[in-house]
Amino acid sequence: MYSVLSVALCLLILCAGCSRDGEEEYHPSQRALELNNRAVRALGKRDLEAALAFAEETVALEPEFYQAHANRAAILRELGRTEEAVAALEALVAMRPSYVEAYVPLGLYLEAIGRELEAEPHYRKALALYEARLDTDPGDLRAAVNRAIALYLLREPARALRGLRKVLAEDPEDEFASAVKYRIEQGDRARFVQGFREPGSGAKP
Repeated sequence: MYSVLSVALCLLILCAGCSRDGEEEYHPSQRALELNNRAVRALGKRDLEAALAFAEETVALEPEFYQAHANRAAILRELGRTEEAVAALEALVAMRPSYVEAYVPLGLYLEAIGRELEAEPHYRKALALYEARLDTDPGDLRAAVNRAIALYLLREPARALRGLRKVLAEDPEDEFASAVKYRIEQGDRARFVQGFREPGSGAKP
């Protein structure tokens, strides 16, 4: 079962080093991949300072490795440095506006520091980009789940659940889709948001 932390990271870490947004495909160097993977492993072990050090070394080595910027922001958030995490993601989407994986976390971090009105446009941007991706590749189930998350954060739970049911019809074993569906069915948006912001014991608290 996905932990709360792993659900959060699923938005950030999947397809590391891949381009899915129609821009020229980017392949990070082996060294950058190794550093990024060390950051992710350290984060999983809750060694946050080490995780941040690896992430910062990665982005210094290859500033165009956008996934590493997103991971760095997630680590800053876990360290309680949320305003820095917001600034990191704002810089990332300024560099690459098509980088869809940055927008939902950016909205969540803005909500965490009381800037709810600023969060909504980022959820809408995420929704538009995920829908464009699905127009190109209707079989991209991860994009479909992330689209559902954006819909729920935009207070459209019925549409979000319809999308998740379609995903689970295609792949009944998709634990990420099941975990997100369970949380949405609880009907508590504040708790859903909190679940993406703090580590916890499991997808079904």
